Amino acid sequence: MRQKRGISNLVATVILVASAIAIAILIFVWISHSIKEETEKSADISTAEQVCRNIEISMDKITKTVKPNTVLVKVENKKDREITALRIRIETENEVEMKKIEGVISSYESKSFELSSTSINILSGTKIKIIPEIILQEPEIKYSEVGWWLCSDKAIEGVIE
Repeated sequence: MRQKRGISNLVATVILVASAIAIAILIFVWISHSIKEETEKSADISTAEQVCRNIEISMDKITKTVKPNTVLVKVENKKDREITALRIRIETENEVEMKKIEGVISSYESKSFELSSTSINILSGTKIKIIPEIILQEPEIKYSEVGWWLCSDKAIEGVIE
């Protein structure tokens, strides 16, 4: 009877070395991709922060309208950068409501917005906080085709009188 033999030591060593090299290449590609992705994200964040430095808005007096629970807010873009939307925070002592107002405010433009609430009773003393939102697109950003950012450090506040 013949004895069966296993794989020779040389073939086993070659298979183990090839497997180790393949795994090392996969790990290298994965880490390279992750680093590139994080670098692009960081660059986009830095670009957005730079653009936000060139944003400045102001708000005229907030006036109540004839409609119940509605105020008129006039916002002015004081710089040469388009603002694509506004995030609004309506705040009383006990309640907070967030809203988004769509609509572009072009460079050096003023716009009035009606702001109403169904869940908060807008009275004198109600705080209104406005945060500008910008949209960046390629080639300004690298990680995605389009991205939006809130310029939180450029937020303005007002109180209904």
